[in-house]
Amino acid sequence: MEYRWLASPDRLPKGTVLTPQHFAERPVITLSPEAGLSRAFERWTAQQNLNIPCALICNSLTALIALVIAGVGISFFPRNYIEYFVRAGKLVELVSPVDVA
Repeated sequence: MEYRWLASPDRLPKGTVLTPQHFAERPVITLSPEAGLSRAFERWTAQQNLNIPCALICNSLTALIALVIAGVGISFFPRNYIEYFVRAGKLVELVSPVDVA
């Protein structure tokens, strides 16, 4: 499964290359630790030897997407979950400095 970092276009421009400063300045929003998406995020951070604290934990994928669209923070999604929102201009894909596939 392909994963992407996303943000509201009001917060970061499309194609922004994420840096440690971005993670320090913007909350990372994820699902509860039991969710598959959270486990994928944890595996990815471990593989990349990164420590990215999750500032907000949400219990609903719909609410998580809404929070990112509202500009509350950034998040990590399977690409197929968010294609509609990217095409509609509600979310923009960010460029990870490391592999997220």
